[in-house]
Amino acid sequence: MRYLDRRVRRAEVVAVCDQDTERAGRVAETVAATVVTDPYELIASESVDAVVIASPVSTHVDLALATLDASRPALVEKPLAERPSGAGSVVAAEVAGGHRLLSLGFMRRFDPAHVSLRRHLEEGTIGGLRSFRSVHRNPVPPADGSTRLTVAGSAIHDIDCARWLLGDFVRVRAVGGSDGPGGALDLVHIQGEHVDGGLSSIEVSTAAGYGYEVTAEIVAQSGVVATVDSADTEVRVAGRRTSAIPQIWLDRFEAAYVAELEAWVEATLSGETFDGASAWDGYMAQVVAEAVIDSLDSNTPVDISPPDRPDMYV
Repeated sequence: MRYLDRRVRRAEVVAVCDQDTERAGRVAETVAATVVTDPYELIASESVDAVVIASPVSTHVDLALATLDASRPALVEKPLAERPSGAGSVVAAEVAGGHRLLSLGFMRRFDPAHVSLRRHLEEGTIGGLRSFRSVHRNPVPPADGSTRLTVAGSAIHDIDCARWLLGDFVRVRAVGGSDGPGGALDLVHIQGEHVDGGLSSIEVSTAAGYGYEVTAEIVAQSGVVATVDSADTEVRVAGRRTSAIPQIWLDRFEAAYVAELEAWVEATLSGETFDGASAWDGYMAQVVAEAVIDSLDSNTPVDISPPDRPDMYV
């Protein structure tokens, strides 16, 4: 909320809703907003131009459908739903309404390093893309960690990046390992094949221990482009060279979140199409995530037949 209110031009936070009303009150006070106890009341309010949905994933479908019923633009944090079927119902409702109103919070599409990867491809200076590799590591697994959360909560960012760069997946193969309680996989490796023959390799760990790190690399026909360490400084002292490693995702992607929010606000106020992830992208990322989970369960490759993309999302 503070980003929207203080760092995003033309944005004004007018209402805040949270199950924890005391917490909502504290946040609302910092941005001079009203506290609303019913999210559907907030969505329907005439004082609200657009909505950010950052609630628990189990509520995303119902809240997204409510914004569509109210013709209210919304930015929904990933994932769009708990299962592909829920995401598909949101897409069907948006298509039936005839207007793109929903956007997905895949903020890496606005991260300068990832944007640079895509720009090099579009400029053609390194030739056609052959493969994409992503590494995504969190220091400590969540208390409610599960294999599904590792894939659909964390790896889904990397899945979206792979789609963004290489196009739709047609096959995935995944393997995993775990040191955590309950048998949940906190380390997953995903191999992907894409529509135009490109290959993707994704490593996701929710228990890396040392910090939060995301790196990406593309291999093209005549060159390689890779993201570099996101640390601001490097220290050289006593025969050693060190640099800081972020401990949370916000340290690494703060600029991306702000850029995403700015682009979304500008598109909403101007009536233009948001140049970020759509509800369709959210749905397709979940289709792939579900295939990854199926592959982990069966220990076999899983084919994916990409459905026809509605004209609205072309």
